[in-house]
Amino acid sequence: MTIYDHDSLTGTEFMQGTVCALGKFEGMHLGHRMLVERTVKEARRRGLSSLVYAINMPGRQTINLPEERADILRSLNVDGLVECEFSDALKSMEAEAFIGKVLIRKLHARVVVCGTDYRFGRERSGDIELLRRYSDTFSLIAYDKLKKDGTEISSTLIRDELAGGAVDRARELLGRPYMLGGTVKKGKQIGRTIGFPTLNLVPPRDKMLPEAGVYETMVSLCGREYTALTNVGSNPTVSDEGLVTVESHLLGYSGDAYGEHITVAFIRRLRGEIKFKSIEELKNQIESDKISIVSRAG
Repeated sequence: MTIYDHDSLTGTEFMQGTVCALGKFEGMHLGHRMLVERTVKEARRRGLSSLVYAINMPGRQTINLPEERADILRSLNVDGLVECEFSDALKSMEAEAFIGKVLIRKLHARVVVCGTDYRFGRERSGDIELLRRYSDTFSLIAYDKLKKDGTEISSTLIRDELAGGAVDRARELLGRPYMLGGTVKKGKQIGRTIGFPTLNLVPPRDKMLPEAGVYETMVSLCGREYTALTNVGSNPTVSDEGLVTVESHLLGYSGDAYGEHITVAFIRRLRGEIKFKSIEELKNQIESDKISIVSRAG
């Protein structure tokens, strides 16, 4: 898959024609996957390139970082990804200008795939009815929002679930566990001193975290997966700095793994973050948490 920057496109990259999916694609949830899979299928059927045109919204934490989104799209066999920052120029572009300058001249869209609620152009004035007026130039495939248990799947809903710690529900909507990746950093090694060593990572600034608490997770490290306890939060029992970290205690692993990349997949929330009265009370709770995930796995 080739990744393109919207502002660098010349209009010659897609002369052979594309089937183009439109959206933010931040969550890459089941609904997004449906759009992308149809895009790839339609492109192969027509002998065109499959293209995802994704808007990046500035100034907020995201469900998937751009590189995570790219990895998912690559696994779905998409030919190209155009990343577009939601700039002032894009916000002020008239809807019909977007169709002419971007969809037709730059992306050479022969088929456009989007949700029925897709909006574009200045003050969100463009919609699928406007896109349908260009049926002599490109075909339109529009989907209603996908539903799960009667509820429409959206990135907003997934954000709400994560903010409440409901990572199991977020997993159902995403079609995969919510994941966080990063490089293992050296911490204060407090966990090691109380018998529960952890692998610590500082989350990327732009990545949304689930609600503070302790989670059952699966951690990928050096090609292996480990069941783990992961604490998201500031560790109020042993620290008053207020720095949010992600610390994972891997069952069956001993080592520090400093500098290694790990991926933390969230399975379920065990409890909220608690300030215990003593280290001994903290140790007892962690042991109880371990028993909980071991008994479930067994």
